[in-house]
Amino acid sequence: MPIIVCLILLSALNVWPKGPSTNLRLLTQNIQCNPATNASNLRKLVTFANSQNIDVLAIQEFCTDLNHADFRNLDILKASFPYLYLYFTHPAYDKYAEYLIVASKSPPIKYLEGKLPRSPLQRGYQALLFSDIAILNTHLSHVSDSIYRINQINFLIALTDKFKTSNIVLMGDFNSSPFSPESEAFWQNFWRPLFPYATYFDKTNNRHTWIDGLWLKGQGIHFSQQSTIPVPRIDSDHRGISAQILLNSLP
Repeated sequence: MPIIVCLILLSALNVWPKGPSTNLRLLTQNIQCNPATNASNLRKLVTFANSQNIDVLAIQEFCTDLNHADFRNLDILKASFPYLYLYFTHPAYDKYAEYLIVASKSPPIKYLEGKLPRSPLQRGYQALLFSDIAILNTHLSHVSDSIYRINQINFLIALTDKFKTSNIVLMGDFNSSPFSPESEAFWQNFWRPLFPYATYFDKTNNRHTWIDGLWLKGQGIHFSQQSTIPVPRIDSDHRGISAQILLNSLP
């Protein structure tokens, strides 16, 4: 099942400075559903995140045993990211419970979570709302029939259109590239992609394997394709992405 690491960073999340701009970074990682590797993967992510002064990170496919849930490994994250939110999406492989995680060093003004439109495996989203930006974590359907992802993308676009802030970052595992037909809705609604390279290790290195990354919307946020920073590989079949984003303080 597709996975990834992607990153971006934020400084002073809850109350943005009144200056002309602020550097942003976020970290997003699909850690590949496997409770046996949770501890080692989370330690590697936190070590890297702390070295880069990351403020917000998003994780997909955090799994526990379905009948014996163990969340003690989350203490590894909480030590650096005390505002941690966990959202159950579906049973996986008939033996695991799969979750999304979003964690922040600063408290958001509001946290939202919910289900995406129906797909063979239930998918979901998480959203951290700050004064000048909304940051979302998601994992879209993996099946070959793109209609599920189309419906999920349209849902997320409609959801974010209701936010008070116009600056949006949507990151995660999209199981589709910016070049795929289902991504057309993002382009039509003036979202911009940040998918700097192929992320799915088990596939050939072509642009349709660029399935993990970020979509951005809003006149107040900007990024450079050259601003990506390598993320150390963890025990996952997807590679990590990092990027620096500029948040302009609007009058």
